[in-house]
Amino acid sequence: MTNREREEAMILLGTMAEAIGQEVSTARLLLLLEDLDDVPFDLVKAAIATARKTCKFIPSPSELRDLAWEEGRKPRPLPALPPVDAEAEKERVRASWRGKTAEVKELCEKLPKGPARAMAEKLATKAGA
Repeated sequence: MTNREREEAMILLGTMAEAIGQEVSTARLLLLLEDLDDVPFDLVKAAIATARKTCKFIPSPSELRDLAWEEGRKPRPLPALPPVDAEAEKERVRASWRGKTAEVKELCEKLPKGPARAMAEKLATKAGA
């Protein structure tokens, strides 16, 4: 955790103790904070919020760590995808396809006349070239 995150976590731990209705020493809060230092801050915040709502007593470091890792296992919503203009996307694909089909036609014309060229032209026609 960064120093700013530690400060915020310390405030959250103090608020949790107040909400639970227990007095807790600064030394104990610092020990709790030290034992959570390797846990991602977003999980620490979530664990403290859960503890505020569910614990009757100040949780031990291991209980807070367990809460944090439980929070980490919960499914998170995926970020929303940006809106797509379907017509513009279709046109982009069509333009790309037209470019590719033109390349295929050029390649077919470079082949010597014969069965290979006839087969290539047939395949290009089926593909829309």
